[in-house]
Amino acid sequence: MRTRVIHSFDLVEWADVVFVMEKVHRKRLNKTLKSGLRNKKFVVLGIADRYGYMDPALV
Repeated sequence: MRTRVIHSFDLVEWADVVFVMEKVHRKRLNKTLKSGLRNKKFVVLGIADRYGYMDPALV
């Protein structure tokens, strides 16, 4: 099970810079919020999700 932060056009419109963990997250935002992303700066942090839900290493 994965938890996602709910994003909306309003949140993206409000932000000066949009930070995402992986390139795939940026692609998802591009797909769902195309018109709101025209002049936005993106920073892809390049942090892969290596852990599963409730992984003992994280709990």
